Amino acid sequence: MRREEYGGYLPFETRVGEDYFSRYGEEHILRTNSGKAAIYYALKAAKPRKVYAPHYLCDSVRRMLVDSGIEVEYFFLDEEMLPRLWKVEKGAALLLVNYYGVMEEQIREVAGRFSSVIIDNAHAFFAEPILREGVWNVYSCRKFVGVPDGGYLVSASLPRVLTPGASQTGTLLPEALTPGTSMVDASGFQLEPDRVSAHFSYLTTSLEYGMNAAYQEKQDADRYFYGNYAGMSRISRSMLSTADYAYIREKREENYSRLHEKLKDVNQLKLPDTVPAWLYPFWPGERGAELRKELVAEKIYTPTLWRELIRPDFEGSLEYRLSREVIFLPVDQRYDCVDMEELAGRVTG
Repeated sequence: MRREEYGGYLPFETRVGEDYFSRYGEEHILRTNSGKAAIYYALKAAKPRKVYAPHYLCDSVRRMLVDSGIEVEYFFLDEEMLPRLWKVEKGAALLLVNYYGVMEEQIREVAGRFSSVIIDNAHAFFAEPILREGVWNVYSCRKFVGVPDGGYLVSASLPRVLTPGASQTGTLLPEALTPGTSMVDASGFQLEPDRVSAHFSYLTTSLEYGMNAAYQEKQDADRYFYGNYAGMSRISRSMLSTADYAYIREKREENYSRLHEKLKDVNQLKLPDTVPAWLYPFWPGERGAELRKELVAEKIYTPTLWRELIRPDFEGSLEYRLSREVIFLPVDQRYDCVDMEELAGRVTG
């Protein structure tokens, strides 16, 4: 296949190898530009007449559900953060969220009761997918690896087609990654690789000048993905092929465990002792909202999940209190046990 250009300066390295989810077989993987896009294509493949989704949910995912055109019925959570549901209509799908990446066992148990389930593992990159018909496992990359975009839909229920851009096993050939070429992957979905060069600068800015210097750029990049459901970019596909996943997992487990050891007696959330989580969820009770402000003043940045529920009609609910009071402390691969000691001392001091 003749290329459009020859010669000139060297571009970003885009050699593509295996990534973390390649182990589950290319026929079970759809690579997207975000976790929201992965949920969107799960709905496209599952074709449910209705979706049951939690109120305690990212607002951008809520918008994605609206974009899908499928009827949505929202439910509240019980004390164990599992669906407070008595029945699910025939032909409907249930959206389960692995909150904070610490609920893998509970989610697997609940998923076994239903025939069509979408599992949102955006907070749990290392959670094992359930590979049975009717289960759609969704993952997000940017919460675990420093890449400009990326999501995965992993399922035994993906449609299968062979195309000129695919090998006889359905995996992508290198030629399918040349500029201007559609990616037709093993799933049967034809997705254009997203073009993210205009939304990549926050990563380099933060590396050279610090996280706060790139905050607005990061916000702009996040807005770019609202309503944009495309394939994974060539940049992220390459970067994810070279990430040290064993190191990332080990560091997150170590940091989480050290924080939990220090905070479990004053944490209102009951958590596993160790897990390679996105962040460590610390619920100190009502003082959480004020504590978050104090931490930000000291350049300890913690997200609010999800502030859209901090409103009068939810006041008094579990969802309201979680959104308002839970503090999410960083445990990612940038940090070590000394950092965790510092964080634990700050939130309990």
